[in-house]
Amino acid sequence: MSGETDNLNVAGYTLKAATLANLVGMITALNVQNS
Repeated sequence: MSGETDNLNVAGYTLKAATLANLVGMITALNVQNS
């Protein structure tokens, strides 16, 4: 078990979470504009 692999996994999950947050924010903004 190496710490490097764990760090890569954490970075990957963080990136995915940030991407999801951006998508949710964009969708919310579009919904607000349309209503």
